[in-house]
Amino acid sequence: MKKINKFLLALGSVASLASMPLIAANCGGNDKTKDDKSENKDKDGDGNKNPETDNKTDEQKFTEASDKAIKTLNDLKEKVNKYEFDAEKAKKSETLKDAKEENHKEYKKQITDRIDQLVKQIESWKTSGPKNIDEVNLAKGEHKTYDEAYDAMIKKQLGDAIKKIESISKDVK
Repeated sequence: MKKINKFLLALGSVASLASMPLIAANCGGNDKTKDDKSENKDKDGDGNKNPETDNKTDEQKFTEASDKAIKTLNDLKEKVNKYEFDAEKAKKSETLKDAKEENHKEYKKQITDRIDQLVKQIESWKTSGPKNIDEVNLAKGEHKTYDEAYDAMIKKQLGDAIKKIESISKDVK
């Protein structure tokens, strides 16, 4: 009986070790499906990919990031303009008891003016080209690509506007 137990124990450990490569290969995720293979082909179906269309230049990426930032800012401006002062909510809120519609309009104007300034600044960077990446320290090596540098620049520029919007939204609630 003892020999059988030893044999089964040895067989169990060897069997589990023998199956590990199969399990590891299955978990690796290197197995491509039909969908993955079809994505690698171009639209003509000849299977040749055009590397020129896949690899965008930094200038194209810079322009696309600029367009995306401008669209985001314009959407934000629309949201700010849609919000209206509600005197009933202001009276119910302890922090806004003395709030007036004129103050609300002034905050709204400040925010939309700041957004307009940011849009103009981004458009000027866009027209002057990626040479303005120096402003976001690409030359110092803080960012590896124009996308990273431009994202950092936009985040820095939008910080003040976002903080002001958040403070207003906290006051309104």
